[in-house]
Amino acid sequence: MIPAPFAYRRARSLGEAFDALGEPGALAIAGGQALVAQLKRRAIRPRCLVDIGGLELGAIEAGEESVRIGALTTWAEIGRSSAIRRGLAPLAEAAAVQGDRQVRNRATIGGALALADPASDVWASALALDLSVATESRSGRRTVSADQLMLGPGETVLDPGELIVSVHTPKLGAGSGAAYRSIRDPASHYPLVGVAARVTTTRGEPCDVRIGVTALGRVPFRLTDVEAAVARGGSPLRDAAGEALGRVEPVPHATIDSDYRRHLGAVTCERAVLAAIASARGGAAGDD
Repeated sequence: MIPAPFAYRRARSLGEAFDALGEPGALAIAGGQALVAQLKRRAIRPRCLVDIGGLELGAIEAGEESVRIGALTTWAEIGRSSAIRRGLAPLAEAAAVQGDRQVRNRATIGGALALADPASDVWASALALDLSVATESRSGRRTVSADQLMLGPGETVLDPGELIVSVHTPKLGAGSGAAYRSIRDPASHYPLVGVAARVTTTRGEPCDVRIGVTALGRVPFRLTDVEAAVARGGSPLRDAAGEALGRVEPVPHATIDSDYRRHLGAVTCERAVLAAIASARGGAAGDD
């Protein structure tokens, strides 16, 4: 299809972007890999597209305790970053499965979060790694945690004219490990389910766990019951995940029923957590 008519403005500064986005019907665009498809379907009909792709918001900065990722950092840049590959593996692993090479060279982490697609790989990692975003608007600056950012498919807490400018995540400390695992739809290449896990160990045993799930529910979510079970060494991991996911109603799929989606979720959760534990212990984990 052909998009509905719209005006186009290219912002040369954040101030220009805020001015343009203050107009009724204005919408920001950066990499455009998902947004252009929505325009073509006429799922969205903005009066004006404000191109922020030229702003200087693409740096990756590793501090002593956290990593700052500019909102316009592409998935290709995230995948190449030694700081992310070494200390924030789930983000690097999510970056590697983002579409094809062309998509990874254009699509940005800030755009993925702002579009609030509950099937996006980034959300599992965002929840597991305790990610937060820094935003700016004419009203000022604020910080929003990942678990508060999305309200529903395509909906966030961002106000009109408010832009994500950077993404922040704590570094993994000693005795910590993290991993992302997914099972993909062979037709769309989107995840049927994606699970990221971050595990901190004491004397080699898990003591603090975060598990994020994407592509299964209407919004991404954490498996807090499973986190607690892993930390206390309770019931078998796959059983605990299966019980927790039994209370989740998966988003309908054209060819796969909900029970099987939940089973895939339990399997993927087990794989991600075991890989994170192995990473925390300094080893490697397979996906058996």
